[in-house]
Amino acid sequence: MTDSSQDQPTIVLVERAQSDDSAAVEQLFARFLPRVRRVVAIRLGQTREQFLDVDDLAQEAMIDAFRGLSKFDVKSDGKLCNWLAKLVENRIRSTLREGRAQKRGGGDVKRFADAAQSVAASALRGHDATPSQNAVGSELQDRIEEHIHSLRERYREVILHRLFCDMAYDDIAEEMGLAGANVARSLYSKALDELGSLLEPGAEE
Repeated sequence: MTDSSQDQPTIVLVERAQSDDSAAVEQLFARFLPRVRRVVAIRLGQTREQFLDVDDLAQEAMIDAFRGLSKFDVKSDGKLCNWLAKLVENRIRSTLREGRAQKRGGGDVKRFADAAQSVAASALRGHDATPSQNAVGSELQDRIEEHIHSLRERYREVILHRLFCDMAYDDIAEEMGLAGANVARSLYSKALDELGSLLEPGAEE
């Protein structure tokens, strides 16, 4: 009989994990680690290769997070992804500040502009496209990360929340302190428009 845990909704896996189901924890780990890696690598300004130097920290932080799932009210995949990414980012930044990551080769965090172009592309290709992802367009995938660092922080964050974590607009509004889902939707649209303008031929001239 085939294990159907991969097809189970996240909330079901979380409930199982909260009941000390190790198989559910493993499935959640496998489901979210790739997405969390991409978000955190972008926020740290590291290439995918650089991030491998601190990937053990990311995995440790994820394991600790899943041990504390009973303290988190999982309402959506997007919110869980964002929560996990925050915990992983904080763990890595803390370790970098303390200098322990020097032995892992992760002490020199490069600018966001130096991140590998493949990160954003893989984020778009890693799961079924949503309407928001289609708005960006597959033809832009290879150039997104080359320019996303040029966006103001607010625009960059809303794109990370929506495009990478796939958060709902009302959750984005709550996370970013916006007035509501419509404001978050509008901000995301403006962010995509600005990103699109950077990707137009001749925009770099």
